[in-house]
Amino acid sequence: VGAVDTSPELIGKDLGEISGVAPLGITIQGDLKTALKEAQPQIAVVSTTSTIEGISPTLETILNAKVNASIHFFPCPR
Repeated sequence: VGAVDTSPELIGKDLGEISGVAPLGITIQGDLKTALKEAQPQIAVVSTTSTIEGISPTLETILNAKVNASIHFFPCPR
């Protein structure tokens, strides 16, 4: 299991702590390639942007890491 975020204030923090639960021992990383290499996940859950142009680099990185499946959550404008 791994976690990645681009926000400098979240990188290095425990995923559980920023989620409002006890520490999970999962440190948020700032680099997707590194996180994928270390965690070697079978599934990626992505919640970033709702444009193809914006998410394409992320999807390419996930595909190049040979992740078997990815699930995407896109923010919807209100």
